[in-house]
Parts: sequence; structure tokens; C-alpha cells
Amino acid sequence: MKVHDFALLTGINAETIRSYRLKGLIHPAREKNGYYDYTIADFVELAYVRKMREFQVPLQNIQQIYEGSGNAQLIGILEEEISELNQQIAQLKKQVRFLELECQHVSESDYPSSQVQVMESTDEKIDYYDLKDIPKELLDSAGRYYLTQTPVIRIPKEVLNGPIEDRRIRIQTGLGTYLFMLEERGIPVNEHAVIIPHGKCLSMMVLISNLEEMDLLQIAPMMQYAEDRHLKFLSDTTGYLARVERRDGKMLYHFRIRACIEIHERTRKAG
Repeated sequence: MKVHDFALLTGINAETIRSYRLKGLIHPAREKNGYYDYTIADFVELAYVRKMREFQVPLQNIQQIYEGSGNAQLIGILEEEISELNQQIAQLKKQVRFLELECQHVSESDYPSSQVQVMESTDEKIDYYDLKDIPKELLDSAGRYYLTQTPVIRIPKEVLNGPIEDRRIRIQTGLGTYLFMLEERGIPVNEHAVIIPHGKCLSMMVLISNLEEMDLLQIAPMMQYAEDRHLKFLSDTTGYLARVERRDGKMLYHFRIRACIEIHERTRKAG
């Protein structure tokens, strides 16, 4: 049959079929009039090629399979694809984990601004408040850098432990990650990092429009909570950007901030 009839039968675009023929992946006989005659043999070969493509095997690897000397080469190619797919699955699972965390933080942006939470941190937080201090190894990590980072805001512990009064305070804005995420990639913590220790923290949501200063009274609930319980802040704040929105022509930033009130020794994984 002609290529267009073959395309209708198989559901494969005629141009794709021609490209497979040119690459030697299917082998229709050429008639005297110059047209190609596609038979059941070509259907079988096409079905095999499409199956390999569903397995994500590149066309050049399928060509190698055709030219191979035995099963060992085919098994090797398929095992390479299995390994690559397992890596993709691991990455997708990581993305799902980050998306679930993102959903949690977005839902928390609806909390009353006066609500203070006591929470246990995941690990030491590593923040950078000058973008040129961010390790280049992070920036070169195949586009996954921003998946594992979050904008953070820094309020000095001296302010947190100071008097609660109606005034504006300076804040710093940067990017942060966790120590275990750096260790997973073998990236050292440089001397410019601000380290927020692992431990028990006080946390709350804040909504700000200015990334350089804010009203101190916005964090008064967290400060008052600590004062009422005779707690001392042992670290500056770090944060997590839960949401960005535009309201009445103004950009607003929802941050979950936290600061350490009890430092725990970090438990390192064996090996």
C-alpha cells in the first residue's frame, strides 16, 4: 500500500513514516514508478520502532539495536533507559514534595496575622542577602536552583529581643536554602552565608509591600509571645515566600517568617 494509506492504517503521520524509512528503520520495497509499497513487514517494524519510542529510546539507539550483534547490546540500551527513567521518577517525586510544601505555605497565608506558631525547623537554614554571594555551583545546577530556594527576609535578633513600639524597621531580603540541600550536591557553605540554626522556632505570617522596611508592630505578636513566656530569640529571622499578589496596583508579599528560640544539635546522617 502507498504511504498515505499506511499512515491511515497505523495512525502515524506520513512524514514520520518517511523519516523512519530514510533512517533505515522500516524497509518498504520501491516500485518501478518510484513509489514505496508498504507491507505487513513494514507494519511490524513500525510497531517495534513506536514501542521503543514509547520507552523513550532515541532513534539513534534504535538504529544501534538494528545493527547490534546480539541481545547484550539491546539489554544494555534498555537498562540505560530504565536508569534514566528512574532518575526522572526521583526528580518528579521531589517536585511533588516541593509542590505539596508550596500548597501548605499558600494555605498558611490565610492565617490571621496575629497567629504565632511554635515549630521545629527542618534543618539549619542557609541564607544569602547579597545575590553575588550565592555559590556559583547552585546557579549552575541545571535549572533546579530555584526549586530548592526561597526568598527570605531578615530581621535582626536584636530587634526581636528589643522593645515593642510603633516604628519602622529595616529588613534585608535575600534567598535561602537548607544545609542538607547543599550537602546533597557537595556545595560548601561560604563565609557570606547567614546561618539560622536548627531548633525550635516561633513563626508567623507577615504581609509586606516594601522589601527594605516594615512596621515593627507587624511582628509584635511574635515578640509578645516570647516576652510573655520569658523566651529569648537566638537567631535572626529567615522566611518562606508563600505568595505574591497585586492589590490596588501594589505588589504584596506573603512571608512565613521564623526565628529560633531553642537550638538543637543537628543530627547528621551516617555515611
